[in-house]
Amino acid sequence: MANASATILSWITDEVDQALKLVRDDIAKFAAEPGDVAVLKPVPEHLHQVAGALRMVGLSGATRFCEEIEGGFAGLNGARPSSQAVGVIDKAVLALREFVDGLERGQANVPLRLFPVYRELKTLQGKGDAAEKDLFYPDLALAAPPHANPRPLAREALAPYLQAQRSQFQRGLLGALRKLPNGPQEMKLALDALHQVAAQLPEPQALWWVAGGLVDALQDPPDADWLGKAKALCNKIDFQLRDLAAGGQAVNEVVLREVLYAVAKCRPGTPRLKEIRQLYQLDSLFPGAELSGVMEFDMDWLGPALSDMRSRLEALKGMWLHYVSGEPKSAARFRELVASFKAKAGEVGSVPLVKLLDAIALVSTRLPDPYPQQNQFMVIEMASAFLLAESVIENFTGPAGDTEQQIGIMGGWLLDAAKGRSSGEPPAGLRADLSERIGALQLRAQVAKEIVANLQHVEQVLDGFARDPAKRDTLGGLAPHLRQIHGALMVLRFEAAARALATCERMVAACTKPDHACTDEDMDWIAEGLSSIGFFLDPCLQGREPATQAIELFFHRYDKAHVPVLQRDRDATVVLTATDLKSAATAAEVIAAAVAEPPAPKARPEVNRELLDIFLEEAGEVLGSIDGALAQCRAQPQDRDVLTTIRRGFHTLKGSGRMVGLMDLGEVAWEVEQVMNRWLEMKWPASGDLLELIASSSAAFGGWITKLREGSLAGEIDAKAIFEFAARLKLAGEPVAAPAPVAAPVPIPEPEPVAEVPVAEVPVAAEPPVAAEPVLDFILAQVQAPAQEPEEVVIGETRVPRHMYDIYMKEAHQHVATLEAQCEGWLREHGEPAHEFVRAAHTLASSSHTAGFAPLVALAGALEQWMPVARLTAIDDGKVVQGAI
Repeated sequence: MANASATILSWITDEVDQALKLVRDDIAKFAAEPGDVAVLKPVPEHLHQVAGALRMVGLSGATRFCEEIEGGFAGLNGARPSSQAVGVIDKAVLALREFVDGLERGQANVPLRLFPVYRELKTLQGKGDAAEKDLFYPDLALAAPPHANPRPLAREALAPYLQAQRSQFQRGLLGALRKLPNGPQEMKLALDALHQVAAQLPEPQALWWVAGGLVDALQDPPDADWLGKAKALCNKIDFQLRDLAAGGQAVNEVVLREVLYAVAKCRPGTPRLKEIRQLYQLDSLFPGAELSGVMEFDMDWLGPALSDMRSRLEALKGMWLHYVSGEPKSAARFRELVASFKAKAGEVGSVPLVKLLDAIALVSTRLPDPYPQQNQFMVIEMASAFLLAESVIENFTGPAGDTEQQIGIMGGWLLDAAKGRSSGEPPAGLRADLSERIGALQLRAQVAKEIVANLQHVEQVLDGFARDPAKRDTLGGLAPHLRQIHGALMVLRFEAAARALATCERMVAACTKPDHACTDEDMDWIAEGLSSIGFFLDPCLQGREPATQAIELFFHRYDKAHVPVLQRDRDATVVLTATDLKSAATAAEVIAAAVAEPPAPKARPEVNRELLDIFLEEAGEVLGSIDGALAQCRAQPQDRDVLTTIRRGFHTLKGSGRMVGLMDLGEVAWEVEQVMNRWLEMKWPASGDLLELIASSSAAFGGWITKLREGSLAGEIDAKAIFEFAARLKLAGEPVAAPAPVAAPVPIPEPEPVAEVPVAEVPVAAEPPVAAEPVLDFILAQVQAPAQEPEEVVIGETRVPRHMYDIYMKEAHQHVATLEAQCEGWLREHGEPAHEFVRAAHTLASSSHTAGFAPLVALAGALEQWMPVARLTAIDDGKVVQGAI
């Protein structure tokens, strides 16, 4: 039945919907209580009822699909099914329900739309023989054209006549197999003779007329696979002739369906083939074929409509980016944009796009709010759906024949991802070109993630050196990280970003030399270059194109400031630098610097007007994310993911502020980020003081951003309260009590009114306080401790105070346990060690250095530097090979 009428469907729709709802309810009960297999017992009976109803109204393809679902349960034999099996069956039931409902709404009866899920059902049962032709159901009741010269035969003459035609058909088939020129012609003559007497043969009488088209196609096969199957079909036709000649009174209609499928899959190169395709409307039986009429659109109207859809897609991508960035209420806004986009696609008549947006809309109802920052939840899957939506729009007037099938596969992948069941790999059945693009997105996102992790480590080391030049020896350890980053950028063919990194590498290499003096300006340029690479890569983490403007702006500013030096670089490849950084000479000076007022302001790069608006927009979004996470943090002070979100927000404000030229704002953000780093490293819950610092800093940033947006922020910002508060928290010990109710934010004085000057001339804040290292905690403890000399532990030539040794050993055991657990899990699952491994090695090296255990510093440092190499450097067939050294 090609197209079921709404009247006939109305007889069964309610019954089918009710039965399928009962099936899904039973599956949901089982999912909630996997041990209770009894709840699934009624399911096969419900499905059998549905199959009977579908068969009654002639929906053969849907019936076959339903029987396959029923077979999935029957094959369990009362055993408890796996969660994967139940998930596939549930998806199949939902697909069948939507298919029947669509038919009632007037949708064409194209059972092949169900094929992607049908294939999963077959695989679930251990059968690898799923084929499209299983769900290919043309209307076999259609009568073939009568022969121009029909030939009536007496009953007794029919059997010898059929046997003679079979002999001729066999000779022709043998000749065709031997590639003799007269082989197909002999076959056609036999089939034509059968067509002459078709009125005296059993149904389906059209077989002999249609088979003539199959023989035509044998002379111009589309491919070897088709040819092999066509030859097998010819053998089946021969068997039908054998049975008829022996007096059989039935013809297998499955053979006619298979012949029609073969005709549908070949080129319509002869009049017979064209007539067959036209009579049975074969093209309409494949997903997407119902869109063949869109070529008739008025392009004067369609052009603006497509432009509007492109804009809506870009808006949807942008809101998704806000969501994955943790912006509050963005999930709800994303759902609204999907709904409005879907309505517009319906107005334009894009059935495939509506279906794809249906899937996205369904998934959007399952989105966790806020976005789970600890992983890349649905990043690749949603980016892939956007790619397919883009393809549908760009090929609107000439869609691919498998568009609807591709949308079905994509929808299933999205649903799996929303339920946490996606492996991240493109599902089977996606077009090769789409799978290739998705693979490229995955590779880029994975490598970008590794690069960003390396960049964060490099920035931390450089920040420590900038505030304490005595740490110059730590710069030498950056070389492997920088080489890894450079290699990864080249793998991704990000040549401009690699050049920016090379510029930073030269400056870092110069700073490693003991007799070289690094200026604040040098460090600022290094920081800006690395930040520009980070901003360049950020979109890649969400499956988007890199932000090329970030690298272009860096080179524009850098070249403008270094023209004379660059001229010398052509000969020397060394960037010359100026005066030495000043730093505290003793621990007492370091502590004093951490709590003192910032020194007098100094000249910094001017604010870039081109990026100021972008910075202001992004800063507003980041502050919204911080405030949303802050509310969660008050309710759940132990939630490390929320603290990580806040730290990431201030890290972004630091990098973007420096990049635009607002160095003072960047340094304030840096101070708060360092406090957040310490809290996360020590695995402390959020204390009342920490929450107060976050709230105060966010409020202060909000005020500064507002004034920048109004163009009224001029002169030096006053961040003294934040600097002092952050310094105290960096030197404080572990919070001993649960977070107290958060007091009102520390008031941040507004900038004193001064004469209006352009934003580009805004001086920046003073040099920020020196970062508090673990050794400062110890020194401060000694300053505040009683005068009594603490007990010491002596190991070799190393002498460590008893209380510090006890703290060190407790933490060291924890870090070693983390390293062992992560390594065991990695070896067992062949996956990627979590960030916990690198962090544990880094922290162990740091605390061992503080305690004075040099061999442990070297070993833990080697582990930390080895891990990025282990999981980054091998690329095989376009995919990152984890764990390659």
